[in-house]
Amino acid sequence: MKREQWTGMPPARAFAGKLGRLAAPVWARLPWLSLLLLLAVVAGCGGGGGGSASTTTGGTTGNQGSTTPSASITASPTSVTELAATSGPAPNTSIFTYVDASAAGGTYYIEGHFTDKGIASATQVASGIGTLITLTFKSPAVLGPGTYDDTVTIEGCYDQACTQQVAGSPMTIPVTYTVSLGQSQISSMDPTSAQAGSGAFTLQITGSGFTNQSVVEWDGGARPTTYVSPTELTAQINSSDVSTVSNATVSVETPGPAGSGAPAPFVIAGVSPASVTVGGPAFNLTVLGTGFGSSSVVQWNGSARPTTVVSSNELLAQISAADIAGAAMATITVGSWTAGNVTIQPPSKDAVAYQINSGHTGAVQFDNVSLPASSSWSTNVGGTPSYALIADGKVFVTVSVGSDSQLLALDQATGAPVWGPIPITGGANAAYDAGTVFVASSALNQPTQLQAYDASTGALKWSTGLGAGEDNLQAPPTAANGFVFQPGGIALYAYSEISGDLAWSGGGGESNPAVTGDGVYVSPTCATIDLRPATGESIWSYDGACSAGGGGTTPVATGGVLYALIFGSGSTLSGTELDAETGTSLGNYNSDVLPAVAGQTGYFLEGGTLSAVNLGTNAVSWTFTGDGQLTTMPVVVNQYVFVGSSSGNLYALDAATGMVLWQTSLGAPIAPEGNGLADQAESGLAAGDGLLVVPAGDTVTAYTLSTSP
Repeated sequence: MKREQWTGMPPARAFAGKLGRLAAPVWARLPWLSLLLLLAVVAGCGGGGGGSASTTTGGTTGNQGSTTPSASITASPTSVTELAATSGPAPNTSIFTYVDASAAGGTYYIEGHFTDKGIASATQVASGIGTLITLTFKSPAVLGPGTYDDTVTIEGCYDQACTQQVAGSPMTIPVTYTVSLGQSQISSMDPTSAQAGSGAFTLQITGSGFTNQSVVEWDGGARPTTYVSPTELTAQINSSDVSTVSNATVSVETPGPAGSGAPAPFVIAGVSPASVTVGGPAFNLTVLGTGFGSSSVVQWNGSARPTTVVSSNELLAQISAADIAGAAMATITVGSWTAGNVTIQPPSKDAVAYQINSGHTGAVQFDNVSLPASSSWSTNVGGTPSYALIADGKVFVTVSVGSDSQLLALDQATGAPVWGPIPITGGANAAYDAGTVFVASSALNQPTQLQAYDASTGALKWSTGLGAGEDNLQAPPTAANGFVFQPGGIALYAYSEISGDLAWSGGGGESNPAVTGDGVYVSPTCATIDLRPATGESIWSYDGACSAGGGGTTPVATGGVLYALIFGSGSTLSGTELDAETGTSLGNYNSDVLPAVAGQTGYFLEGGTLSAVNLGTNAVSWTFTGDGQLTTMPVVVNQYVFVGSSSGNLYALDAATGMVLWQTSLGAPIAPEGNGLADQAESGLAAGDGLLVVPAGDTVTAYTLSTSP
């Protein structure tokens, strides 16, 4: 699903204002829409995201002018029906539009026009998921009773002159506007009676003036309602409604803006998250659109879920852990509208972020694991390597060379360079998602930059700057569900993965965010904050008892619990466990670096001692000191815990007992991690796709743990 940005058209199609009629008389009944599409959000539609669209293109690069037939135009709905009464105000309605170009990326253009028998004007409302073309209709009192048929035609183009069009273009959307003398009315119902105790049933209602916002009420209580047409609704009546003998009153409520009684515009823009992990905790699903009312209910595979109406543009639905217990694809609907799909998928076996995954848990599960007799390969990268990203058959690292950096892709099987090194100004850290490597970098006293590179070729997709005041910061980004989240010193920034367009900014800076399906967690100085991924809204904030200064750290999110290291007085670190949904304090822990968490056990390194702690009882299962110089954050792969030392030793421990099962020396110090601080490049162990990758000195060394992960 792609997010769009509107700009002016070339001089040949100039017009007054953002949208309006052309000055030339020949076009007097053919107003033109014009907009520039900047592709955004995850490919395949429904991929999470939200907030307001930026109106600048930044440093976007792409295949502008390309003739590759890989893009197609999509709009929802594909037809529009509006009703109004002569005594009421003129209604509005919206069309959600985007260009699906998952295989191509780049910059695209669309333009369009509409006839104006019943349509008065068109404007745009941008969100982080798409752009809504909002149609305002003419006054029903002026038009009088009758049916007014119009069309909205939208053309998607590879070039600004719109001489080369994408697949499915032009798209014509019929618009029917009916003006009547009355409001919603019921003329008949089927059935008109039911046997007491007979169970749930579907009630069919025939009448007039129904809209997508119409809700059937049974004795004053709303029931799940399906809009069939302007003259027909169906409602689901519960078995408890007919459990005893009684006379029920059935009515239809059709809400309008500000209680006007006129139909409200209603369009679904998308859902967030677009994917979750099998066996994960309960979460809140965000549905974005327009025209939501107090009776709007989100349905998961046709079953209503507890829904909170945040605003007329946003709904939150409570999804239980049982809903995502197995791999599947869930269909999300609101009334008769399909909002999108949520893919419930197995946990990733890639290493895609600092501390392996977007939650920074430091844990991964392969189908099978065995300890290696020796390394698979070791590559000298000519500088100090970062933590590795392991995906798409490659190992990606940023390398510190003097005061600058390089980005390098190595073959996962051999360690040979695939592409790069690509020079990067200043220190750099990276993240991976959906075929793209995202690199945050900054030189001394220079603004922080965020770049997106094609993982297959190393080609630059886009580049953007964080803005004024965001200097000397290169904290690792985190990418998930169509957004790349980049910390700055002032705020956290959420960008579209595909276009680099800013979706929202907020929260706090100087903290590498941990990202789950319904939370983006940051730990700036003295606090931890939870933000909604789609919109950037603040959900909760926890203030730690600390003094100012010290900077931010990286939290760990897993299993509904957040592990946050918060700076205290004297720049000491204090570990706090928080409920990920509410921010309620659950206790404290001691660690110098981020803990690794796998199942019900946490692995904490403090003062050179690694401790395994039962998270249910807080009992210490075992401790390990190794050579007395343990420095790295541990990583957990199946039944093994790996930890490195500044002397170059690497250990594999039995996760249950702490017994040393394997040991090797890298011949150079394994660099300690810095907790994801915003002012430095990061190092650390990584495991993904069957490999354990260890940076030490100027080398990157890989150990094969599984040939079929």
